[in-house]
Amino acid sequence: MDNQMVKNGNKVLKTEAVVHYLLSRIRHAGVDPELLPGEMELCEKFKVSRVTVRRAIESLIAGAYIIRLPKRRGAFTNPEMAKSIPYPVGIAVDMGYTFSIDGSAAMALSGFLKKMGSDENCSWLYIYLNISSGESLENIIENNNLQGLFWISPCEKIFPELRRLTERRFPVVSIGTPFTSYYPVLEKNTILRNYAQSGEDIARFLLENGLRRPVYCGYPNESFRRFVEVLGKEGICFNPENLLAEPGEIEEKLPSLIERNKIDSISSSGAACRYNPLMKVLSGHPEGRRIALLLERSPITLQYKRDYPNLNIRLNGENTIQKYMYRAGIQAAELFQKLIRNPGMVYDPVVIS
Repeated sequence: MDNQMVKNGNKVLKTEAVVHYLLSRIRHAGVDPELLPGEMELCEKFKVSRVTVRRAIESLIAGAYIIRLPKRRGAFTNPEMAKSIPYPVGIAVDMGYTFSIDGSAAMALSGFLKKMGSDENCSWLYIYLNISSGESLENIIENNNLQGLFWISPCEKIFPELRRLTERRFPVVSIGTPFTSYYPVLEKNTILRNYAQSGEDIARFLLENGLRRPVYCGYPNESFRRFVEVLGKEGICFNPENLLAEPGEIEEKLPSLIERNKIDSISSSGAACRYNPLMKVLSGHPEGRRIALLLERSPITLQYKRDYPNLNIRLNGENTIQKYMYRAGIQAAELFQKLIRNPGMVYDPVVIS
């Protein structure tokens, strides 16, 4: 443990922390060699031993990032190496508490990295963050010498810190949740899904398949409103009784809706909290097999279709969540690069299908 320090839940080599800091100073130095902080100053700043500081400096001298000048004491920046130093970018998901990443977030990260990697004018160093220790995000950024932050589906709890960073004009880009527009979103520098288009796609699918008495399992959000609007234009008046907003309403109300309202289809947003009770009710109801259950195609819903072959499960689109998240990752990278090229700017949300 002596060669590690725990920062925001990340185990960072003590030497590595000093190296990141010195690289940042070199990257932002001028065209002439500049004197870097002395050993004692670095020891105090990072609360490390002189041996650790010397090890960091010697590693950068070996890479030609730091130079010694004749008849002058101390370590100096090497201007010739400044442009070759990558920009550290922090990566976080959801609450920022875990090193794991699910399929949809992985697609967003894949799109982001691909687009960032195509930038021939700059190189990047990606640092996956874990902030479970409760340390402030600003301290995390300082300790890792981050030049920007990419956050996939941040939870509402982290919004205040992200807003403060944006107000300070620190480059922060986020992607909103792909599942529902019911959750709060950030106001700036964020990529959002076109939920209205999603609702329209669901309605069109029902119309094309001659389904006219649907139940909608999900919150009365933007997607739902467009869903009802499109059906209404085709002469189908959505029955308000057939909206099951909360997951707990499915087992309670769906059996009677099947019998009383003669529903022919169910559209459901969300994940297991809605899918599991839907499978339970439809599997146990005599008319469950005739009702079309429309789910958005994803690895999760494909598994449900395999697990319940006797149910009439229909998947809308082709990996739509995965495709959206990949495109969102690309858009996030483009927005991030704009923020780097135009310091001090903030941008309105980018909405994509």
